[in-house]
Amino acid sequence: MNTGLMVDSMRPIDDPGADGSLLRQVVARFGQVDAWGRYLQSGHQAGPGLSAGEVAYAAAQRMPVAPIYVPPITYGASRGATSAAYAVRAARELLCPAGVVIWADVEASSVLDAAWAGAWAEGVRSGGYVPGIYCSLANVHVDAAVTGAHIPCLWDADWVARPVGLPRVWPHFAVRPAAWQYAGNAMGGLVDLSAIRLPLPEGELWRPWLPSPAAPAAVPPPLGAEEALREIAALAERALP
Repeated sequence: MNTGLMVDSMRPIDDPGADGSLLRQVVARFGQVDAWGRYLQSGHQAGPGLSAGEVAYAAAQRMPVAPIYVPPITYGASRGATSAAYAVRAARELLCPAGVVIWADVEASSVLDAAWAGAWAEGVRSGGYVPGIYCSLANVHVDAAVTGAHIPCLWDADWVARPVGLPRVWPHFAVRPAAWQYAGNAMGGLVDLSAIRLPLPEGELWRPWLPSPAAPAAVPPPLGAEEALREIAALAERALP
């Protein structure tokens, strides 16, 4: 098992700058990047969502992509199922192949319970992907929720290091994370830095330059009117200043 550098950003990988694309700026600063986390949807917390053009650029640069989805609500089974359906739908629209890990971005201010996490995991799996969750395992409530839901790929977010290279010692938790975001807001807030264990415990990063089966063809279960309205209302509420 190897440890690599994973970067995540709200800005697209190919976002132009004075010194070239964001990808080239990061490589010039930190060296080899082994994966890049990007958001499947647009929003005030996610920035511009991952696009087909950005996927094509990642393929040309041989950059593995870690798809991330930001759920508006992270408690309750029905809301977990709704978030999974939206994430799966967004991944399929980009032709993301089966077996790729989709990470739910659960920020420290969010309330997470095992019912949501379990429904998220079940919904993502039924869509042909592998469930992952980005969260702070230092939060005992979050730790208990993801442990009870048996999430195979956890991405721990606990900033304890300066962005000067991959850390050699990882934090110790009851559940071993697949990735650890050890530094945030590097390069003036453009990117966060994580160490990632490769290969992942289950599933794959998205390598868009490799021949792969088509995205899962099964249609996700239709969203109930109540769940859809809740999702829309939550997104609108979080978009308010």
